[in-house]
Amino acid sequence: PSRHRRCEEKAREGSERPDWATDRAGSGGERRGTMRLGQWGRGQPTSTQAGARIRARPPRGRRFSRLPLLPPRAPPLSTCRVTEGSRRARARGSEGGAGLPSTSSSSAVEWQGKEGGDPTRSLSHWSVVIPTYNRLPILTKCLDALERQRLDSSTSASACAVRSFEVVVVDDGSTDETVAAVRSRVASGAWARVRLVAGGTNRGAAAARNIGVAQARGGVVVFIDSDLVVAEDFLAEHARALGEAMAGPGQGQGHFFTYGAVINTSNFDAPWTEKMKVSDHSAAFFATGNVAIPYATLMEASETASANAHAADADSREEEEGGRSRSNSDDDNGDEAERAAATAAMAGPFDASFSTYGWEDLELGERLRAVAGGCRLVRAPGAKGFHWHPAFRLEDLPARVEQEVQRGANGIKFWRKHPNFRVRLMIQYTPFHYFLWWLLTLGGLLSARRMQRLGLLRWMEARLGLKAKRWWPRLLGALLVPALNWECVRATFRAAKEAKAAKAAPS
Repeated sequence: PSRHRRCEEKAREGSERPDWATDRAGSGGERRGTMRLGQWGRGQPTSTQAGARIRARPPRGRRFSRLPLLPPRAPPLSTCRVTEGSRRARARGSEGGAGLPSTSSSSAVEWQGKEGGDPTRSLSHWSVVIPTYNRLPILTKCLDALERQRLDSSTSASACAVRSFEVVVVDDGSTDETVAAVRSRVASGAWARVRLVAGGTNRGAAAARNIGVAQARGGVVVFIDSDLVVAEDFLAEHARALGEAMAGPGQGQGHFFTYGAVINTSNFDAPWTEKMKVSDHSAAFFATGNVAIPYATLMEASETASANAHAADADSREEEEGGRSRSNSDDDNGDEAERAAATAAMAGPFDASFSTYGWEDLELGERLRAVAGGCRLVRAPGAKGFHWHPAFRLEDLPARVEQEVQRGANGIKFWRKHPNFRVRLMIQYTPFHYFLWWLLTLGGLLSARRMQRLGLLRWMEARLGLKAKRWWPRLLGALLVPALNWECVRATFRAAKEAKAAKAAPS
């Protein structure tokens, strides 16, 4: 302790060396560093200009490693970076409440997520966003599981401890009884944390998630699908992993998000009994099946700088000039509610032009990779979600083929936004993938569409009595993997050809 006091006194007098960068420059042992005022210890550096460039030589006869330098003061644990992009997103307004605290500085600042501050963006208040479309039975299990969450008290000192949470369910134009059933359960108090947002029109998962983000009030946003049944410690495990990442070396620098385990199961009655399998592991960087991300990080990678966002701003200004107020009531199905939903759908972090199946979450992941300071994925294997997949039936084949065709077309849209080799591998837009699936389908003879027309699999099922076998759905799914991938790759190359022809055509 006395040594540290002496160091402080020397630092105040300006006789102590500043906090050095560790890289060498030249052969004479010179060291260069960039240092800002107030960055090291309690004393101020001898330089009179913040961010001044320092070029100095350690004193002769002393080894630099033995200089009694004070360590840099660590930022608070409950810190979340807020930059100009997130301030612009906040300024546009969110449908569900206040946003991040505003600031007049144009450079990146740090926002303290303190208790007693703005509760709508506290890191201890979480928002779970769930888009849904005609999935009432499994959605019921999903929401029941979220109501049973145990908030672990051992993480109370963490930067992202969950002290309260909400569940924002966005109905994407369901034609079943989803809206009426959810409203009934909410009114009865069975789902006390649930807020239903009826989008009115089927716009796709990306737009539905944007609406959910606009309605969310939490400092951390969790994305899951409506067919995911989570474990009782799901949120606590996400909070533990995110808090440890923020409290680790270099805390407050860069961005983090957590990705939990997604366990596929066909057991509807008790999905939580399924064990983790090798096929359940995913290499995706950002997949919305089970992910938790700070709101500020999400907004920094937002699409709100696009033309869609400018159109949304124009709508907002038009409403303000007309003296109209936006309605947040779930029961308001008028024109204003529809316009508010359309604005939120186009102005959120997801690209709403991905209105069909595939790639909207991984496209956002590519933008997250490019945010200032970098964005790092943190695994949270304890945050388990059980993804219900009904057993495959031949009756489902036409819908699966259409899904793969949509995925292929969206893949080219994804690649045109991010034309790098990593994306090409993800969407299988390479000659290798084309030749691989062409070969495994015998030159396309065993395509899913052809087998469907010929009725070959249906004949096998009826002739051999396979429909009654428990192992048949899994085997059928495995047999159709090459055929479905061939449909996807063909759609990808076809969409690429059409995009090139459209670009070459005279305007």
